[in-house]
Amino acid sequence: MAIENQQIHERLARRYDAGFITNIESDTFPPGLSEDIVIALSAKKEEPEWMTEWRLAAYRHFLTMPMPEWAKLEIAPIDLQSLSYFSAPKGPKYQSLSEVPQELLVEARLGPAGLMSKAEIRSGATISSRSSTA
Repeated sequence: MAIENQQIHERLARRYDAGFITNIESDTFPPGLSEDIVIALSAKKEEPEWMTEWRLAAYRHFLTMPMPEWAKLEIAPIDLQSLSYFSAPKGPKYQSLSEVPQELLVEARLGPAGLMSKAEIRSGATISSRSSTA
């Protein structure tokens, strides 16, 4: 058992090399979900008080709900307190898509056929231009 745990810890300590990481400074809430996080999220979005109250009521209702049981799966319960519920890039608010840095756009280039190739991304292709030529 100790050997299995050691192997698991070694794999978890490896460098993530599968992609999908951007080095963009972001404003991220700490992990966990609570009334304070719900209020902070609503404040971050500059929502009116009624919306904050609506979010809090939804959160309180969520707390009364049981976790789903997954059919034919034996998986550990999802630790919802280990997730961050808000993250957004720091920096300016862009007026048009042409102002958005390339590294932000790469993650948005998902389409019905999956990820765009690196060549398509470098060429500046978009999902709409890609689908119109398919």
